[in-house]
Amino acid sequence: MPAIFLFAGMTRSCATAHSMNSFAFRLIRWQKQHGRHDLPWQGADGMTRCAQASGAGMPSPRLLPQSAGRNPHLNPLPEGEEAIALSPSGGKLDRGLAITSDLASVVGSPSRMASSSISNVSEADAYRVWLSEIMLQQTQVATVIPYYQRFVASFPTIAALAAASEEQVLTHWSGLGYYARGRNLHRAAQLIAEKHHGEFPRQFEQILELPGIGRSTAAAICALAWHERRAILDGNVRRVLARYCGIEGWAGDRKVEEKLWQQAEALLPQRDIASYTQALMDLGATVCTRSKPKCGDCPVHSDCVAFQSERVNELPTPRPRKAVPERHAVFLLLLHGNDILLEKRPGSGIWGGLWCPPQFDDEAAARDWFVRNGMTANEGVRLETFTHTFTHFRLHITPLKIQLSRKPLHAAQPGSVVVGASAPLQPRRTPCGCSVWLDVEEALGAAIPTPVRSLLQKLTCRMG
Repeated sequence: MPAIFLFAGMTRSCATAHSMNSFAFRLIRWQKQHGRHDLPWQGADGMTRCAQASGAGMPSPRLLPQSAGRNPHLNPLPEGEEAIALSPSGGKLDRGLAITSDLASVVGSPSRMASSSISNVSEADAYRVWLSEIMLQQTQVATVIPYYQRFVASFPTIAALAAASEEQVLTHWSGLGYYARGRNLHRAAQLIAEKHHGEFPRQFEQILELPGIGRSTAAAICALAWHERRAILDGNVRRVLARYCGIEGWAGDRKVEEKLWQQAEALLPQRDIASYTQALMDLGATVCTRSKPKCGDCPVHSDCVAFQSERVNELPTPRPRKAVPERHAVFLLLLHGNDILLEKRPGSGIWGGLWCPPQFDDEAAARDWFVRNGMTANEGVRLETFTHTFTHFRLHITPLKIQLSRKPLHAAQPGSVVVGASAPLQPRRTPCGCSVWLDVEEALGAAIPTPVRSLLQKLTCRMG
């Protein structure tokens, strides 16, 4: 017979303080002491005040085996406690998803506003929360911080971002990856300027209409900027809830995702929603990590299903493995002196809107293009093939470094690039499309993807 674990919390009067053992209260309390309070988007007038708010969470539900029911002799519940069923599943714990009507009334609806006033929240707060949330998608905090600081320095307001060119925005995004985020951010700023008079919208539905913003991101903005009672479910939070609630299955599966959303909504506290939201993010990023989680430091490990059933390494269920497609490409590094030819890629697809060397499927296609455009070379070298990994495939790139005897007629003059937000890159039409000649050192300041940056840095070392 599988072992049964019982977890109980004690509820105090909601008029004074919530249960010291509630999930939300424990997270808020932990965040005050151990959470992150010095992130650049948590300015003195921004999110740091959330960490200083008084902690309060919902009463902690007691977990019961479904077969036991509400037998007062088997599992007595002190007055005022709520219950969620816990059913053995193949000898493993599985936190039940059914919430009693009494508990639902305590939790309230997702759209209920927190008690904190939003009148003191500025547009700058909303802008910084939005920008940080977009940058943090698929990217770690340590990587984001310097990009965020440079971005805000050049585009301190939504109006400044909307007035910038896409080239300026992508130059600041260069190296951060997932470049559609930068393009969507820019387009969203323009829509805010056009439809909302330059003020970030406060309605959840209006935020969802902006490019690049989904349900969780919109909820995070509402919670952190406006203190609105909304549940989030980013990658870190999915991991925390999958372990704490014992939810099996890959989070990308629709049914599993629905279960996670149910728990995210059910665990919301009545107030201090910004502190709670930041606590969830911090816990997933610093304690409940994908590998080597620090369960001993976790404020909710005492009733975490994964920890109590020794399944931390099993949850969350990983994505089903499948073969990663392998693709190949050739980069033509066309040089004339210290100048290199770069092409602007189409807005859609990988590296959309960024500047890259001319790219081909194979060397034969590159050679044919080279000959058809009447180019002649003083020397050519095949550099070592390297691999760049995208989310859904791996790209093996072979660079061909060619020193031209002369530049193509239609692109004989070198271009220029101004690093920063003051001026866009000025392209010139050439046989290969929208292209520009740049000094290699100058090209490092343009909107280029990470593998191109690595190549150019190696070139500068050899030239020096």
